[in-house]
Amino acid sequence: MGGDIIMDRHNDFSELTPNPMDISAREIFLQRLRDDGFEGDIEAELSSRLVFSTDNSIYQRVPLAVIFPRNTLDLNRAVRAAANGRLTLAVRGGGTGTNGQSLTPGIVVDVSRHMDRILHFDAQSQNVTVEPGVILARLNAFLRPHGLFFPPTVSTATRATIGGMIATDASGKGSRIYGKTSDYIEQLDVVLSDGSDLTVRKLTATELEAQKAKDDLGGAVYREVHRAVTEHADEITRVFPKMNRGLTGYNLQNVHSEDGSFDMTRLLAGSEGTLALTGKIVLRLKKIPQHRRLLVARYASFDGALRDVQELLSAQPSAVEVLDDRVLAVAKQDVTWTALERVLGSGSNFPVLGLSFVEFVGDDLNTLHENISSASEILDQSSNHLIDYKAILDDETISQLWTLREKSVGLLGRPQGNKQGVAFVEDTAVPPESLPEYVQEFRDILDGHGLTYGMFGHADVGCLHVRPFLDMLQSEDQSLIRAISDAVAQLTKRHGGLLWGEHGRGFRGEFSPLFFGEKLFLELCKIKEAFDPKDIFNRGKLAPVGEYAVDRIDTVPFKGTYDAQIAAPLREEYALSVTCNGNGACFNREPEMAMCPSYKATKDRRQSPKGRATLIRSWLRLRSLPQENTERQNLPQLSYELKDALDSCLSCKACATQCPIKVDIPSMRSRFLSEYFEEQKRPLRDYLVFWLEPLLAAGRAVPAISNLLMHNPLSRYLLRSIGLVDLPTF
Repeated sequence: MGGDIIMDRHNDFSELTPNPMDISAREIFLQRLRDDGFEGDIEAELSSRLVFSTDNSIYQRVPLAVIFPRNTLDLNRAVRAAANGRLTLAVRGGGTGTNGQSLTPGIVVDVSRHMDRILHFDAQSQNVTVEPGVILARLNAFLRPHGLFFPPTVSTATRATIGGMIATDASGKGSRIYGKTSDYIEQLDVVLSDGSDLTVRKLTATELEAQKAKDDLGGAVYREVHRAVTEHADEITRVFPKMNRGLTGYNLQNVHSEDGSFDMTRLLAGSEGTLALTGKIVLRLKKIPQHRRLLVARYASFDGALRDVQELLSAQPSAVEVLDDRVLAVAKQDVTWTALERVLGSGSNFPVLGLSFVEFVGDDLNTLHENISSASEILDQSSNHLIDYKAILDDETISQLWTLREKSVGLLGRPQGNKQGVAFVEDTAVPPESLPEYVQEFRDILDGHGLTYGMFGHADVGCLHVRPFLDMLQSEDQSLIRAISDAVAQLTKRHGGLLWGEHGRGFRGEFSPLFFGEKLFLELCKIKEAFDPKDIFNRGKLAPVGEYAVDRIDTVPFKGTYDAQIAAPLREEYALSVTCNGNGACFNREPEMAMCPSYKATKDRRQSPKGRATLIRSWLRLRSLPQENTERQNLPQLSYELKDALDSCLSCKACATQCPIKVDIPSMRSRFLSEYFEEQKRPLRDYLVFWLEPLLAAGRAVPAISNLLMHNPLSRYLLRSIGLVDLPTF
C-alpha cells in the first residue's frame, strides 16, 4: 500500500467530533451506568478523550468516553451497560502498549486510577492477591521486605500494571529462567460478556467436566475451548514455535496438560482484553535471589555480540541482553551513562558497536563464581570482535547499569532531526541460535529503505527490540509501516519465530493467520465468539466476530497524520509536545522519583507531562485548521481544558530532565499562557501579583494601616475570592 492510500484513510478526523449515532450510544451507555449505581469516575470531556487516544505506539484513536471503575462490581456494571453491543469496551492499565492494544473508538475502561490495591498477601503460600491496576514496581516494593518478588521484569516496571502484563503475557529480562506472566497466575476472577462472574484457575479432569456441564456462559466457554484444544492437538503441536517466547493471544498450547488438568488462565493471558475483563488476580511469587553478578562485554561489532550469545548460554546466565551502537550513542546523552564509563572507561582502541550484559543470579556464591569463570573462559576464547569485558560485583553498580538498559526504549524515542525511533516491528523473536543470521536479514530490509535504527533486547531468548527512525508526519515514511511489517513478518516466519514476541499483537492482529495458520485462526474466531458473541470487548483486535473485522496496521489513524496538520511555525515552537512518544515514564508512582508531582497526587493523566503534551499538540492542530473546518468548533473548549490541566503544573522541571524525551512542560506552559491571555481576560489576581513589589513597599511604609486593610474579615474574604490566601503581616 502506498502513502496516498494511507493519507486518504487518515484524513477522516471525525473521531474528534462523534457522529450523532455514536453520541446517542454513548449517552445511553453512560446513563445505564449511572442508573446501575456505577461508583467510579466518568469522563467524557474532550481533554480526557484526547489524553486516552494515544499510547506508546504510532497510532491515535479518540474514544467516546473514559470510565474509571472502583471495584469489580463496577466492571460488571460496565459490561451490562454495553450489553446491546453498540459500543466496545477496551481495558487500559499503564498505557505503555506499543501496538495500540488499548486504543479504541469506543469506551476506555481505565483500571489504573482506582483498582490499584494489594488485597491480600500470604507469605507462607507465597501468593498475593491484587487488582489489575497494581503497578509492577509498587508490588515488588511491597514484597521486598518479605524476600519475595513477582519475577517477570519489564523495562516499564514503574508504570506497567499487572492487568496489562496479563493482557500481553509480558515477560522481559530473565525470562529464560523465570518465564512469562502466565507462569505465575494462580487464579483470575473475570467478568464475562453477559456481565456474569467466572473464577478461572487450573482444574483437574473431574473439575473440568463439572464446569463444562454448567448451563451458563462459563460452561459454554469451557466446552468450546476444550473442544478446540483436543480436536486440534496435533495442529497446535505442529504450529506453535519451539522457543521461550510462545505464540500468545490466544495461547492454545498450554491450556490442556497430559495429566488431564485444564488451565484457562493460559488462554486469557495474552488475550488483550478481548475475552473478558479481569477484576482480581492471585499470583504466585518467588524468593529474591541472594546474590547477583554481571559481566559487561564490549564488542567492535553488534554481530559479534550476538554470535557469542549461544556459547555464553552454556554458563547458565539468568539473562543476556545486548545493545547496538545506535542505542549506545543516544545513551551517552543520559545521566546514567556516567555509571557505565566509571566501570569500563570512556574509550577503547576500537569503536564500541555492541554491548552485552550477562547476568547471573542465585543463592550459592560458589555456583555463581563457577558460572562467571565459565563465561569468562568463553569470552577469553571469543573470535567475534570482543574488545574487553569486566565483572561487576556490587549491587548498586549493577542496578545503575540495568537502569541504562531499561531506558533504551525511551532513549530511542529522542528525535534525531525530524525522525525518531518508532515501535511497530519492535518485539520480534526467533530461536536464539538463528538470531545472528536473522538480524543480518532484518538489517538488510531496513538498510534497503535507507533507514537508521536501534537494536537491543533479550538475546538469550532470541527476542530483539528494533526501532527504525521515521518521520511519521510524512506519507512516504508512513507507507513504510506496511512495507517493512510485511517483510519482517515473512522473515520471522521463515526463521521459525514470531512478529510479536513480547508486547502483544494489538493492531498487528491481521498477521494472525500467517503464524497460527488458517485452521487454528478459525478456532481463535470461534473461541472469541463463544466468549463474546456481540464483540463487546476490544473490538477489532486479535480475532473478528460476525460483521466486524480485525483492524489493519495501516487503516488505523496514525498520530503523525494528526500532527502533520499543525502549522510549521507552531510545530517548531512547541516541538517537544509533538515528539512526546508516549513512553509513560511520567506515569510512575515511585516516591523517590520527582516526576510528576501533580500526576502522583491526582492520578489524573491530564495532569501528567504526557497528558499535557497531548493536549498542547491537539490545541495546536485545531488552531492550525482553516476557519471553515468544523473541527475548529472544539478549540474554545479545548483551550479552557488545556489551561485547567496546566494550572496544576508546579513548574518543577522534573519532566525536562527525567523524561527520556525531555518534554519540558513548564516552558511550553509559559508560551501557552502568553497566547491564551492575548484572547482571554486575565483574572484580577494576576494584576495584583504584577503590582506586588510597589504594594509591598507601600505596606512597609505604613504597616499598621496595611495590616488593618489586609487582615480584617471583609478583606480576607475578598482576597480569598480572587485567589490570594495566607498573606503575611507587615
